[in-house]
Amino acid sequence: MPRLARFALLALILPVSLSAQTPARYDTSLFRALAWRLVGPFRGGRVTAVAGVLDQPRVYYMGATGGGVWKTTDGGLTWQATADK
Repeated sequence: MPRLARFALLALILPVSLSAQTPARYDTSLFRALAWRLVGPFRGGRVTAVAGVLDQPRVYYMGATGGGVWKTTDGGLTWQATADK
């Protein structure tokens, strides 16, 4: 490749690569309406199956690998063992 063609190619590619390095700017006012919330601790165990009740949106059943079937009636805030009674 001739020397002039290499220089021309470099002159075209360099501005593109430099613009890719600049961080994106965003309007911080977009985030003012957001509020931080705790989404809970990381899940400690493994779950094999989860099922919800169609006409009761806060009731779920969960099967754990350690054994047992668990039920919640408050959308997952608290769980009660149902199979180990």
